[in-house]
Amino acid sequence: MGGLNLTDTSDSPQGTWHFHFFGIPVRVQPWFWIVLFMMGATGETAPALIWVAVCFVSILLHEVGHVLAFRLFGERAEVLLYSFGGLAIPQLGRRLTAFADIVVSLAGPFAGFTVAAIIAVLAFAGGAHFRLTTHLFVIPSLSAFVPWGDPTSPTSNANYYWNVLVNDLLYVNIFWGLVNLLPILPLDGGHVSRSLFVTQNPAKGRLRSLVVSIAVAVSVAILGLTGGSIYTALMFGFLAFGSFQSWETERKRFRPRPDTAW
Repeated sequence: MGGLNLTDTSDSPQGTWHFHFFGIPVRVQPWFWIVLFMMGATGETAPALIWVAVCFVSILLHEVGHVLAFRLFGERAEVLLYSFGGLAIPQLGRRLTAFADIVVSLAGPFAGFTVAAIIAVLAFAGGAHFRLTTHLFVIPSLSAFVPWGDPTSPTSNANYYWNVLVNDLLYVNIFWGLVNLLPILPLDGGHVSRSLFVTQNPAKGRLRSLVVSIAVAVSVAILGLTGGSIYTALMFGFLAFGSFQSWETERKRFRPRPDTAW
């Protein structure tokens, strides 16, 4: 999952990989690799490594989309890949307008959609057949069968690995991108929701966006349980709890103060 972070409170643990991607500072913490490998573990090494590589490239490009959008509004940013996904961290701390915040928030998912579109076009040109599927009963994704390699040869794994690669790329960049657009904080859609609510009502907009965040996160967690995905239920349950804590903090600002007796 990608996202935005307005303050950098994370230290770089031992083993963090530092590099620059077209001039953008990137840090990759060790737990990023471990969590991805656990998510992709199927008992076969090659598909798990393909999954890790696909997630690394896709999450990196997602965050680069945020960083490039930040630059449009005069803000420099760096990328952090950590156990829960990725963050684009502003370096100058400039306050963004609601419009700028929405553009920056949407840039990440749409970078992924662009990657998915390129992969789909290339696969289609190579004779792939596509099928629209859904996850969590409501969120669409695209799967494909690519006839590359020799699918009739029992000794050839090329066709299988090509299909793993293409389908992982489509899944991560379409499904995860759509999940990121849900109005749940701190996902990208949560930032968009908060900006819209604050624009409509500067006093209580953040509070209302947190109510929506809690409701949607709980709903997705229930869908995850219904579909047998414990990981989804736990992740969105955690996001719901985080939004609830933020809602409690925000709500205290609007509690009437008792009269002071002198």
